[in-house]
Amino acid sequence: MPWHTGLTCNQYNTRERERLQQEEASLQLMEKATKQCPQCQVRIEKNDGCDHMTCRSCKHEFCWICFVDYELIRSRDNSAHTPTCPYYVGVPLRYQAHFPARPRAPVSVDHYIARARPHALGRYEAEVQEY
Repeated sequence: MPWHTGLTCNQYNTRERERLQQEEASLQLMEKATKQCPQCQVRIEKNDGCDHMTCRSCKHEFCWICFVDYELIRSRDNSAHTPTCPYYVGVPLRYQAHFPARPRAPVSVDHYIARARPHALGRYEAEVQEY
């Protein structure tokens, strides 16, 4: 136990407990108000302005919301953002050939049955008449 001149053990313990609580509150606030640079992991605080961030430590440029590298955004446009990012615009036309088409919604077979029924019924009637 550290030496605590001028304080009783209870006073020292109370002061130490308060210090630890304040430190924990500061860490929680820092977790909420800052994000880590995706390249160097230094904590960055965004006060205001746009979401195009440049880390002061390593000069890495990225989107504050989805952490995508701005080199990729510059080369591809806003389709480089993640789909959950509000700046995401989907796949641009010039790249659509490189991406697989989205699966279509299931088609109801009722339409096909309705179209085939008269044809099948006609064939059945023709077979019955032959006998």
